[in-house]
Amino acid sequence: MAVPGSAEAGAVVKASVAILQAAKKADRAVDWPNLHEGLLELYSIMDSWCEMASETSRFARSKLAAMQRADSAESTITGQFHGPVMQFRPNNLASGAIEIFVTDTDGLLDPKAPLLKRWRASARREASRKSLRTLLRTYCPELLAQFVDAFEERADWVLRHRGEFDLWFDGSRSEAELGSLLEEMRITEQQLISARDELRAFVITNYSL
Repeated sequence: MAVPGSAEAGAVVKASVAILQAAKKADRAVDWPNLHEGLLELYSIMDSWCEMASETSRFARSKLAAMQRADSAESTITGQFHGPVMQFRPNNLASGAIEIFVTDTDGLLDPKAPLLKRWRASARREASRKSLRTLLRTYCPELLAQFVDAFEERADWVLRHRGEFDLWFDGSRSEAELGSLLEEMRITEQQLISARDELRAFVITNYSL
């Protein structure tokens, strides 16, 4: 016959043991991230963004070609664009797409302290020091700077233009304005591609399979 209250007492003991184990884990030092794994994950993020940037360029070129075809068929008196409207938009022009890339990248470069350690300011400071960003700043600062610059330039371009991107191809913009937009798009895309390729070359040079 079970002793009254024994089940509850056993549960309390188990809970106490779990709390002690969690406390011991919380007291352990924060480990340095694995540089190789971090670089591979960073490359994966950048490669995905490069693909989306290329998709945006294809979209822009198709819109421009449609506009030019329509312009050539229109009367020079009206000068308006009445060409076909594309029914798709690149994913990275959608609201929230860039924010996901930013969140993932920030979480990779500067991860937060483990949940059990966040209540301790010293643990939070230790976690911020032992980051992938610190390792990259130490071993390959030029690579990190190229990545950050390309990342920020492209994010800024998308955030400034994604809301009105389709309107740039409705014939209301001047040729100079449209040319400036497309040139900035091309430059920021190429910066992303160059940063991705440099990152890949660094990984291949310094790590074997």
